[in-house]
Amino acid sequence: MARKKKVDQQELMQVTEELLLKIGYERLNFKLIATQLFVGRSTIYEYYSNKEELVSEYMLKLMNQVLERVDQIEEGGSVDPLTNLRKVLSVLLDYKHVHLITEITPVLKGTSPIVDQKLVKLAELEQKLFTFIHTQFQIAEQLGVLRQDIQVQIKTNFLLQLIKLRKEENIEREEWADVLFSLLINGLKK
Repeated sequence: MARKKKVDQQELMQVTEELLLKIGYERLNFKLIATQLFVGRSTIYEYYSNKEELVSEYMLKLMNQVLERVDQIEEGGSVDPLTNLRKVLSVLLDYKHVHLITEITPVLKGTSPIVDQKLVKLAELEQKLFTFIHTQFQIAEQLGVLRQDIQVQIKTNFLLQLIKLRKEENIEREEWADVLFSLLINGLKK
């Protein structure tokens, strides 16, 4: 089969994601990616100088996708913070591999100025997500819906950690989201 000369960016990001999840960052390389895309390694080098630049671009795109969905929740106008938190949890479960970002980021720091710029932007996006979740917990506390003896930051971190829990195969994703949300809220309710 003849090799393609160009790479579709969406396809490149999809293959990068699949390989990151399957084999991990350390084993990821351009040869594996090129093989999946039926291109030569040199074709990928036309787009990215190294895997660090590719992975940081992937992480940035992933976080942007997450925040687009969170922005939709925010723009949806629900004043119920628990509804908003449940929706955010659902988004995070759709992008449950987003936790890879926190694991890979330290490895990427300082590898190149391009990567460092992307990591700064990534940190800004992570902060935006954190702030939205944090604010919803604060509102819920002010409304008297959640306990106030547990710091909002702990509640926020707890929600973010829930996506790392392994889902049972016999449970549908929405049911899993309901279970996790119940775990989160019923442990915090007055």
